[in-house]
This record gives sequence, structure tokens and C-alpha cells, in this order.
Amino acid sequence: MHQAGTEPSQRALDIFVRKGIWDEDEHLELLRDQIPVAFSESAWKEAEQLRMEDALGAKDCADLTGLHLFSIDDESTTDIDDACSVERTPSGWRLGVHITDVASLIPIDSALNAAARERLTSLYLPDRKIPMFPPPFSEQLGSLLPGAPRLALSALFDLDENLEVRDTHIFSSRIVNRERFSYEQVDAILDGAPHPLSESLRLLDCFSEKLQHKRIAAGAVMLERTEIQIHVEEEKRITLRKRFRETRSNRIVSEMMILVNRYVASLCAEHNLPVGYRTQDPVALDDLEDIQNEALRRHQILRRVKFSKLSMEPGPHHLLGVDCYTQVTSPLRRFTDLLVQRQIVRYLTQGDVAYDRDEMAPMLQRAEEQIRALKRLERGRERYWLLKYLQSSIGEEFSAVVLEVRGKNVQAELTEFALKVSVYVEGQPEPGDAIRLRLTGVHPRRDEIHFAQLT
Repeated sequence: MHQAGTEPSQRALDIFVRKGIWDEDEHLELLRDQIPVAFSESAWKEAEQLRMEDALGAKDCADLTGLHLFSIDDESTTDIDDACSVERTPSGWRLGVHITDVASLIPIDSALNAAARERLTSLYLPDRKIPMFPPPFSEQLGSLLPGAPRLALSALFDLDENLEVRDTHIFSSRIVNRERFSYEQVDAILDGAPHPLSESLRLLDCFSEKLQHKRIAAGAVMLERTEIQIHVEEEKRITLRKRFRETRSNRIVSEMMILVNRYVASLCAEHNLPVGYRTQDPVALDDLEDIQNEALRRHQILRRVKFSKLSMEPGPHHLLGVDCYTQVTSPLRRFTDLLVQRQIVRYLTQGDVAYDRDEMAPMLQRAEEQIRALKRLERGRERYWLLKYLQSSIGEEFSAVVLEVRGKNVQAELTEFALKVSVYVEGQPEPGDAIRLRLTGVHPRRDEIHFAQLT
């Protein structure tokens, strides 16, 4: 049990709620940390006045509008920043990953760039989304909406008949996303549902499996997990949706993004472009191979893994099993991705960079600290609404797996919700044991949840 609040703060909240100043579920951490929510008038004005026709006409880039691009996202995604393409060639295949070119649309000295630099990342909370850019840009002009001409940073990978990468090209382009898929739609097609792009998706499935196996052979650690997506709808109706992260559609997207990020990192390292590299120290896991329970295995691994580092120097990312890594595939959602995209687009089009090392280093240091704090805030809000959801389940029984034993108290994970809880138990359970619990109390604002063991 973790207590995040105090009685005086609860009384103060009650007073503000009674006066109609705050809602009973007010996100106090946003206020406490002074997280910017509203955009400046100048940022909104810039977002509304941008015209894609002007940008397309002003930029000299390759015309890839003839390719049949398609994106794969959550059904609710509105800020689409990547799409794929598949072409047959005389010697094999050409796969493309196309990233929306935010760098060419937003000048460094613009109000939109200032807004993104202040926020650093989009926040996806159960009850609201706080985008890094105003919605007229993040959900319209900057998003790869189907049927709309867009500027992109395109990486093309030439494969032979054995699906080995033989050549790679990266350049600025003009594209049109022709089709939007959800993860569920892609999985259904891969399972046999008819579709004109079934062959392309099956090729991506085979290629992504090959890429994943290579990373595992290089030391990558795969963690099976189920993501609990929490949404707060009208009248505060809380809905939960389980999403299995190890589906074939998820593997396609994650492996293609890792491939692009790895390639861009190598290119930046080769040409000494000042960017942020993501590195991860090695971790010894040989003694965990015999753990059968996946929840326990995941818990033990995550206890040993240190935070990845954002560095000006390239280096291995051991958890991913790659020798060099950066992030460039989410420029609508992460400011650090936009920084990398600016560097690579500027290098490809003009032969120099947008930021020198002395400019880039302090931006990365600030971003690393603040993005980590924002992600903690995001996780805290998800937990708050999950506890709110469980308030209606007082007295119900739940299955759990023991993760750690601390005398008579154990840390366990609720199987249904992947929620870690602390509970007093009888006997001497061992990590990995299954236990049954009854929910006896929930206090979301204090981050408290209480269970009794069933014997």
C-alpha cells in the first residue's frame, strides 16, 4: 500500500469541490507540477493557418504518392505519424516506413515549436489527452490521414527473396496514406480474412518475425504483457480494454519502428550528427530462465533493468538487442523524436544540421528528466482511474500471483488487471504462488487498495 495523499489535502480538495472550483476527480498533479494544458493563441493561430499545399509546393522531395501506403494503429488514434508500404521488385521486395515530416512544417523559431519544446511529449490519460501540438496540427495537418497528401521522411529497405536487407535509402518524400488499419483488422487478415493487401501484410509478418529472432539472438529481452487500457467516457463511465502486446500486428509495427530507429542512429553516428542516442546497460538474467510464471519473470527482470539513457554518444541498447539506437518515429508525440528528425532532414536536404552539439546536449538533458516525470504522472493517473473502477467491486474475489514475500506481507499482481498490490497473508507463500484475495476497500485519492486473503 502506498499513501500519496494526506488528510489536510483531502479536506482542501473537498472545500474546492463544494465551491464548484474543482471536480472531485481533479487531476491535482497537473496543477502541482504546472503542466501546460492550454496552447497559446499564437500556437493555435499558426496551426490553423498552415497549408499543406504551400508546404508541398515549397519542398523539393521524391514523389511517392503512387505507392499504396497503409497505417496500423489503435482504432482511437487520431495523431497518425507512421505508415508502411510493400512493393515487389525483380530481386525481392522493397519495404517502406514513412514518418510524417513535422520538421519541414514547423520552423525552429515558431510558436508551435515553442509549445512542443515546453510540453516535450503528448500525455495520454484515461480521462483526457494533452497533445504536444494543438489538435489542428497533431490530428489534421501533421497526421497521416487517409487520402491526404503529406510530407514524409521515408526509409526504404530492399530485401532479397530470403528477406535479408541488401540496401537502404532514406530521403524526404511526398506521400498519401491510402488505408488505415487497426491492430485487430491486421490480425484478422493474417488469420485468413480476405483483403487486397493480405500478401503485403503476410510479408511484413514474416519479415518482422525474422527481425525479432535476430534481436533475441543478439540478447534482446522479450517481455510478454497485457496492457490494460482505461478510458473515462461521458458521465465518468470507466471502461477497461485488454490489449495483448504480443500479437502479430503489434510485432509488425514495433519491429519496423525499431528497424528505422536503428538505421537512422547508425547514419547519424557515421556522419557525426548531434542527436540523442538511447542506450541500455546489459543486465544478467541467466538465473531467471527457469521461472515459469510470466508475471513473476517480468517482475524480476524489471527490478534488475535500469532506465535507458539518453546520450550524445552512440552505444548498445542491450534490452532491444541492437548496437545503436535513437528515436525518430514519433515526431508528433515526442519532442526528442522531432529533434532527431530535424537533424536528419536538414542533413539530407542541405548537408548540415539544425542544432550543433552545444545546443542539443542541454535540450536532451532537460527532456530526459522531464519526460520521465511526465510518464510517472501518466502511470499515476491510470492507477487512479483503475482504483476508481474497482470501487464498485468491494467484496469481490480476485486471483493474484505472489511476486515478493516480505514477512507476512507480500507484493502480488492481480491477474485480471496486472495491478500490483500489497496484502497481509497467512502461511508461507513463495514467489510465483497463486493466491485468492477479497477486495475490502479502495481509496483512489490516497492511492490505497486493501485486500484480505482467502484461505
